[in-house]
Amino acid sequence: LSYKGKRFQLVDVPGIEGDESKYAHMVQEAVAKAHLVFYVNCTNKKPEPATAKKIRAYLRLGTQVCPLINVRDNADAYEFEEDRESITSHCDSAAALRQTEKVLRSVLGDKVLQPGHCVQGLLAFSALANDVQTGGTTIHSSRSEDLLIQQRNFQKYFASSKAMYEFSQIRLVANVLHDKLATFREDM
Repeated sequence: LSYKGKRFQLVDVPGIEGDESKYAHMVQEAVAKAHLVFYVNCTNKKPEPATAKKIRAYLRLGTQVCPLINVRDNADAYEFEEDRESITSHCDSAAALRQTEKVLRSVLGDKVLQPGHCVQGLLAFSALANDVQTGGTTIHSSRSEDLLIQQRNFQKYFASSKAMYEFSQIRLVANVLHDKLATFREDM
């Protein structure tokens, strides 16, 4: 992807918890080249210290890690107005973030670990897939049995795509990337 005339590469690799021997070379190569790693916890389960040690072993000097908790709620979790006050009130996501940061910090240290964030990835995707010019969606019709249904369901409870986007907290991830832009030369 390109941003402000700078080229970036985003690499999504399989998880590294447990036995990832089938993918270990892909994970090692991607993390070794990275200037920033997002550790995404989708389970609200505390990561194993062994996982943090694998991450540390793969990192190169100067690479930082930003933990994310992906809150995996369906639309009906936001049915009532009080459900749409804070993303951190869902599924104990704030507690999961604190646990994740604690485990990663104990192995990676404060210089490597950035502050983490709770986000709702599916909600953010649904918001960003709204075509503001046509009022339609950019989700491909082949995903009508899952993603389109999810998007429509979210739209029932949120006043607008902007409200969905803001609640999802995905802008915090964008801010992390934007801040990294300022230091990318030093990081190389």
